[in-house]
Amino acid sequence: MIRMLLTLLFVGALAGGAYASAAALSIDGSSVQAGSDISLTCDVDSDVDLTYTVAFLGGEFKVTTVTVSGISSPECNGKFVTVQPTDGGAVLGAGGVSAAIAGTSVVVDIADVSAELMDDIHVVIN
Repeated sequence: MIRMLLTLLFVGALAGGAYASAAALSIDGSSVQAGSDISLTCDVDSDVDLTYTVAFLGGEFKVTTVTVSGISSPECNGKFVTVQPTDGGAVLGAGGVSAAIAGTSVVVDIADVSAELMDDIHVVIN
């Protein structure tokens, strides 16, 4: 019984250490990065919203545009938004790049991506 308790405590300590080290990772918006960014250089509140336009094309529903709104302005003016739809981490389609930001939202055209397959979208302001 004591052996089992010690094993559980050891495993718990390892898991806690891994979680704590992951929580300490820092992303600053200055270069290519993965994960969540809480301090983008131009988006002061670091909070954007996404909406999608879906159309029935070729017998299935496809995402054709992504609107990114809630971009801080004027800090991000002149920068570009890149979006990349994914399915379980795998890239779907070519993604898209916006025109230069000139306000608080942009619409990004993307190649027709299956709405059924898309489960996430990655957004970069650069």
